[in-house]
Amino acid sequence: MSKHLFVFTAVLFCGFLNSCTSQNTGFEKIEYASFKIIKSESGQKDSMFIELYSIIDMKGLAKILNDDDYHDTLKFYTHQLDKERMAKINVVFNPQKKLNTYFITKKLADNELYGGVYHAFLVTYRNGEKDSLCFIEPFMSREFNAVYKMLDDEVFYGEDTKPCNSFRIPENFRKSVLLNYKKSTYLPNVSTLPSFRIEDQ
Repeated sequence: MSKHLFVFTAVLFCGFLNSCTSQNTGFEKIEYASFKIIKSESGQKDSMFIELYSIIDMKGLAKILNDDDYHDTLKFYTHQLDKERMAKINVVFNPQKKLNTYFITKKLADNELYGGVYHAFLVTYRNGEKDSLCFIEPFMSREFNAVYKMLDDEVFYGEDTKPCNSFRIPENFRKSVLLNYKKSTYLPNVSTLPSFRIEDQ
C-alpha cells in the first residue's frame, strides 16, 4: 500500500513541477534559425538556406534540425532545458519587452566587415502575441547575447542531446524569416575572404 502511495505521490509531484514550469513561462514556443541568403546571379529571386532550426516549447523541450552543408550531414536531436536556463530565457523572451529593444546599434563600425550568418527568432507568447527578430550578434545588447550564446553553446550545438525522429521546418516559419529578412534593411551583406592565386615561379 505504501509503495503505491509513494508512486502516486511521485507522479503528482512531477506533474506539479511541470505545471509550475509552464505557468512561469511567458512563451508558448520559441523558434530559431541561423540562415544564409544565396544571391542569384541569373536574375532570379535570392534563396534562403537554413543551417539550423530549433523550436522550444513552454516546458523547455528543444527540438533541433542541424543541416550542416560543410560536413554534408543532417541531424535531428532534442535537448531538455533545466529550470535555471528557462529562467534566463524568460528574462529576454517575455511579452512585456519587444525583442527589437535589445538592439544597441544597427550599423557596423567603419571598415568593419561581417563574415557570419544571419539569425532569426519567432516567439509565440501564451497570451497570443507574437514577436520576431532578425539580427547579428554585433548589433545586440550584452543581456540578449548572453542568452543567445547560452542557447547556441548548450542547446543548439550542445553535447547533452538525444537523437529524435526527423521533422520538417514549418513552411510558415520559412516565409516569416524570409519576410523579416527583407524588412531588416540594417543587416549587412556577408563578406567572404578574397582568394589568392599563387603564380608558378
